[in-house]
Amino acid sequence: MLGQTITLLVTIALALNGAAAAADDGHSVPLTFSGFHDDQYGKFSSWSSVINRGPNQITLEYAVCNFDVTVSLIYEWTGPNFGVGRGGTLPSGKCNILDRDVTAYDADTNAVIKFTQAGRAQPASAHVSKPPIDSRYLPPFIRNRLRAFYGPEGQASQPTLADLQLVQSPHGDRLQSTISWFPPTVMIAVPADAFGGQDRRDVIERIEKGGYGAKVSSLKDMLDEAERDRLQKDRLESAVILIGRGTTSPNQLELLLDGKAESLSSSYLTLMDRGGRLIIDTEVSIYLTK
Repeated sequence: MLGQTITLLVTIALALNGAAAAADDGHSVPLTFSGFHDDQYGKFSSWSSVINRGPNQITLEYAVCNFDVTVSLIYEWTGPNFGVGRGGTLPSGKCNILDRDVTAYDADTNAVIKFTQAGRAQPASAHVSKPPIDSRYLPPFIRNRLRAFYGPEGQASQPTLADLQLVQSPHGDRLQSTISWFPPTVMIAVPADAFGGQDRRDVIERIEKGGYGAKVSSLKDMLDEAERDRLQKDRLESAVILIGRGTTSPNQLELLLDGKAESLSSSYLTLMDRGGRLIIDTEVSIYLTK
């Protein structure tokens, strides 16, 4: 079964690469970057693809697949800023896939995937979001979706599937945000400034009314000490709103907050377990409001 999975994934990667070579949308950046690494320290593939969905509606897709038959993969992909921690290593034969909506993009040919605890670097060019030329034309919604398999480092337990979605859509002078994730044992940390200029107490109150638990903290205070070196110091110390699901929480959290969307920007979502181990940390798209 593992051999069939690997063959299928390699075939998909090659097909994507071939399609990119044949496609020409007038953009100077290739539509797909793909690569494969194979040595004694790791065996994995990666790709970064562009999916054009319409005017000002572009999805960047990133994927990392682990082909090592015995060792889970720990990695950090600079450029897209997409990586896993010790609590979320990528099991053998599994892939992590992130889809992120943007309005404009460019190529980061200096991007690398740092893997293993030693942070060995494998070149991995990737598409990255950039500010739109004209922010007056915004998409009607943006979506970020992560589908990832994970398991604690050094453990041979059955891998867990994490499915996370953040969808935002402007409604006049208000912004609708919908967040859903699985499994419920995972907590997510969202930078406080990702909610625009909203008072943090008001945001927490609305989250709690939606049936979830929330508090203001910092990643430095929440993450296990062994995980903190994976994030930049300014992010560790900045305020985040930590959100957790209870046994009676609905399947998704819906927030309608004041603020007129004026441009598209970026923020981060950080998934961790209740012991403070980092599972996944990723850059995402958000609307800025005024």
